[in-house]
Amino acid sequence: MNKIIVNNNIINSNFDLKINNNKIYIDKDTTIIYLNSNCSYEIYLSNNINIFEYYKNSYSNNIYNILENSNIVFNRFSFNCSIKTNINLDYPYTSLEYKYSCINIDDNTYIININHNSKNTNSKVINHGLNVTSSKLDFLINGIINKESSNVICNQDSKIILKKDNNSSIKPNLLVNNYDTISNHSCYIGHFKEEEMFYLKSRGLNKKESERLLAKAFLLSNMDINFLNRNMILEDLKLIGGE
Repeated sequence: MNKIIVNNNIINSNFDLKINNNKIYIDKDTTIIYLNSNCSYEIYLSNNINIFEYYKNSYSNNIYNILENSNIVFNRFSFNCSIKTNINLDYPYTSLEYKYSCINIDDNTYIININHNSKNTNSKVINHGLNVTSSKLDFLINGIINKESSNVICNQDSKIILKKDNNSSIKPNLLVNNYDTISNHSCYIGHFKEEEMFYLKSRGLNKKESERLLAKAFLLSNMDINFLNRNMILEDLKLIGGE
């Protein structure tokens, strides 16, 4: 698997990736790690590949272009970051399975635009946010289907779990300009469900242990990543007393 580390906008890589003028071309399974970085890249994804992006104390405003005949599984995790993303499906018979999880501490905003710019495109977007303080986490999720883009599937499911009461928000938008479309969205903001907590407590776990187990499942269950990448997320969960 390729591995790119971005630290203060410097890319270090031991792999033969085409990187120039803030453009990155990826056609193999790849992990990208952003550490203390403010980044703005245009990234081209091709083939049937799995991407994992890890952000820590960073901001990104990246553009992703999914190339022809490509099926992308895109996993992303962030720790206390604001992120803005545009993903373009410009070719027929391209698909995106997008899975995002984050731990949030300060006021942060997460924006993603999924642009269905061609017919016969498919996107499934799942967002999980764990907000651990009284600060605010905002999700703005836009599925955009152009007039010429027929036979499109565009689905989104977003959840924010609160450890403390705050004014976090989810804005799930489906901007559909073609009737030959299947589009759905759902969202949830709240605490872990009482029945889940009750079940775990009935098995001998206390409240803190139950929340820790649910947080781990919430952040990891929707992601298709390897053991090493899972461990990076678990290390961050330890920082908030969740592992």
